[in-house]
Formats: sequence, C-alpha cells, structure tokens
Amino acid sequence: LKNFLLAFLIFLGVLSPCLFYNVFILGTWGFYSQSDKALYLYHARLFSEWLGEPEALRLVDYEEALNKNFDMRIIPEMKKAALELITSRPFEYAKFHLLKTHRLFSDSGFVNVLNGLSYSQFHYDSAQEGFLESGDFQKLRARPLLSVLLAADLIFILVTLLAVLNPFLSKKLSGENYKPKLFFVSVIILYALLSSPIGGPRLRIPVNPLLFLLALDTLKSWYELRFS
Repeated sequence: LKNFLLAFLIFLGVLSPCLFYNVFILGTWGFYSQSDKALYLYHARLFSEWLGEPEALRLVDYEEALNKNFDMRIIPEMKKAALELITSRPFEYAKFHLLKTHRLFSDSGFVNVLNGLSYSQFHYDSAQEGFLESGDFQKLRARPLLSVLLAADLIFILVTLLAVLNPFLSKKLSGENYKPKLFFVSVIILYALLSSPIGGPRLRIPVNPLLFLLALDTLKSWYELRFS
C-alpha cells in the first residue's frame, strides 16, 4: 500500500503542471486538453451528420479548430456546443453511439501500408473510415487493385467474429472452461463502446493482441475437433 501511495504521489507530482495549466488556463478538467475538441469534432459532428442535420451542431470556429495550431481557448465553447446537441437528443445519440461501435473493427488499417507504396494504383484516401464502410465500390472498376483493401477489411471482420464468439464456440467444441475467455471478450466489447463513434485501427491497438489470440484459439479448437 505504501509503495502504491508513493507511486501515485509521484504520478500526480509529475503531471500536476499539465493539469494546473488545463484547469486554470484552458478551463478544461483532465490531463488531455483536447478531449473536448474530440467531443466536438468527432462525437458531435459525426452525430449531426448521422442525423442528416449538420446544421444542428453550432459552429465554433470550425476551420480554426482543424488547424493543428488553433487557439486552445475556444475549447470550452466547443464543449458547450457539443453537449448542447448531444443532451438535446440523448436517446438518438445513444442509438448512434451503439451503431458506430463496429468502427473499431471495420477498418483493417491496411490502407496506411498501401498509401506508403510508390505504386499509385494502391493509394486510397481513407478519410476516417475503411474501404468497406465507405462503400466506395465503384472505384474498383477503374482501380481493381483496391480490392486488396476490401479483402483486408473483410478479413479483420472475420478475425473479430472469431474472437468475440470464442467463449461460446470453445464451450461447444471442446467443453473447456469458457469464463476466462468471456472476461477478455467483455473487455474488448467494453473498449469498443468507449472508443465509439471514432474507432479505427489506431484506437484498436490496445486490444489487437486479444483479438488475434482469441481468434487463433477458436481456429485451434475447430481444427482439433475436425482432425483429431
């Protein structure tokens, strides 16, 4: 307990200047000063677009906010505008949030690899979603090599399904104790809910090991049942 308290005090001491600056200068609580910016640019903006009413989100120096060197003092106003929209339609936002949970898994992130290649036929402007979710399938006619992106997204969705279904399939296929695996799947699902509606391969990094291990374990259980 003493070691924990000492480590906690050191942690607070190191980060206290940052917290002090965020609270008393920028007017935002927390160690990450741009969380309210993300609430506005991602949660509220995506929600307004999903509603089909982009005008429902009150604009707060939007173009300036997209600038990496924007004035941090507008963040409290961005938070206020975002919460005005979200709290005015709580049930619709809850539905939107749940529907966008899949975004953590629907983008393989392989587009970042292909965009780094010199061959332009592989290049694709991914914006904030994967090729599958974009529905930009007409581009496959002019650039069939983009089917690699579609295949990568589909493969990752398959990996996700194998991982999430692992506890139930393991119980059915091998009869082993599924509860520890169910715990790890619960962590993945909870994390997906927390990362919604942004999602994407960057936010998926912490749970990637669990996804692949559980998916491989599912394949292992099926292989042993099929060929043993």
